[in-house]
Amino acid sequence: MSLEIDIESLDRDAALQYVKRFQVLLEINANINSTIDLEVLLRTIIDVAAAVMDAEASSLALREAATGELVFHLASGEGGKTVESLRLPKGQGIAGWVAENGEPQIVPDVAQDNRFFKGVDEKSKFVTRSIMCVPMRRSGDKIIGVLQVLNKRIGTFDDQDLILFTSLANIAAIAIENSQLYSILQQTMDKLKEDNARLNYILAQLQQSEEEVKRMKSQMQDNDGAVTGSLSIFIPPNILQMLANDMKTGTVYLKTPDSQGRIALRKGEVYDAELLQAPGLTGNSAVYEMINWNEGSFSFKEAEQSELSTVQGSIMHLIIEGLRRGDELKVLMESYPAAKKPQKSKTIPADLEPTVLAFLEALDPSQTLEANWANGGLDHHTYYSAIKVLVDGRLIELV
Repeated sequence: MSLEIDIESLDRDAALQYVKRFQVLLEINANINSTIDLEVLLRTIIDVAAAVMDAEASSLALREAATGELVFHLASGEGGKTVESLRLPKGQGIAGWVAENGEPQIVPDVAQDNRFFKGVDEKSKFVTRSIMCVPMRRSGDKIIGVLQVLNKRIGTFDDQDLILFTSLANIAAIAIENSQLYSILQQTMDKLKEDNARLNYILAQLQQSEEEVKRMKSQMQDNDGAVTGSLSIFIPPNILQMLANDMKTGTVYLKTPDSQGRIALRKGEVYDAELLQAPGLTGNSAVYEMINWNEGSFSFKEAEQSELSTVQGSIMHLIIEGLRRGDELKVLMESYPAAKKPQKSKTIPADLEPTVLAFLEALDPSQTLEANWANGGLDHHTYYSAIKVLVDGRLIELV
């Protein structure tokens, strides 16, 4: 569709009107780019759209990356509030068609267009007669959503309207992308601050461990080469650090009320690890799982060795990474309680990544999250991180 207007072909009044509207567009550009608050930004865009296009209503929908659905974030005009948060399946309606095909559309009479989706009107009680809908493109030409106006008050939407409206959509897309990039940057900065706080906490724990190791050595019982103790007093990081400092070779057995595992060392370095019950983790994942156990008992059998070699990394790396994962896991499990059950979405995107799809298909809706974990092959941190991805992508709902 050509979006060029020969201004020289317009009569004087029409040309002046066109220039005046374009000047308004330039002012809008400055106003839109004066805020990074996405909610304020979107509201400004739809209010401006309706005013400049002299339309009864306007709306803005953003494309959800995970599902391809259009989500109406804001709408103006009669029944606008009922439209907000409405979701259109991929390709549905004129807006969905524009988002999929990337071509702007003027529909003078929606009753004559079989793409028109009546569900929005039925919900909002608004009567749509005509639509002008354009895609919003971010850098790289990727479509992030659509901007549309409904029912021109005087006359019908024309090519001049479309040119100005497309320009507005482009301005809006750039402003939205900038706002989203700022939000991502802010989240990254916040996460770096959280990670720094976690690291300082972990380092403080490690600094205290030397005294705890000395206390542990004085309290542990030594019976025929087997050292035993309580995990409520001596946590796995301190046990491993003590054995590493003493360059020990042997196997640590850990037992909690629900789990059992073993960690094998050779000359103070971990080289093999295994959970002795479901989900039967081995290697680094098994170490990360056991490093945060704080109830139950442990024993160390000197000289007992494993024929396997499944762990990579120094003891210090294993301890720091395990504690980091444990800290993040606490937050994840507060958001996604272990007793909840995963109910799968009826709509699964065709382009879903194979690993995500396989994880989703393996979930049993009749079992709790924790029961599903026991039947899988992931450590708790990796498993609940994957659950977060599915919930955020609306691929499952927890009940």
